Amino acid sequence: MPFSFVSYYGKKEPLLASILSNLQDQILDILDDRFRPYSLEQIHGTIIGLETIKIHDQIFGKWCDNQGKAVQTP
Repeated sequence: MPFSFVSYYGKKEPLLASILSNLQDQILDILDDRFRPYSLEQIHGTIIGLETIKIHDQIFGKWCDNQGKAVQTP
């Protein structure tokens, strides 16, 4: 299954800013003062590709060297 995460540092588009703000509020509701949220401009991340390829009955990570070993078997 193709799957990638992409995130942004700095100013966010309104929809993304709203989603992130909502998530921060939900985390605050659960963790209270144990959570100190970053400003929206500080939130960032890494692009991660989790794509896999299937060879016969084994699944391999497409973007990493698994030394010929399957990531998982079905």
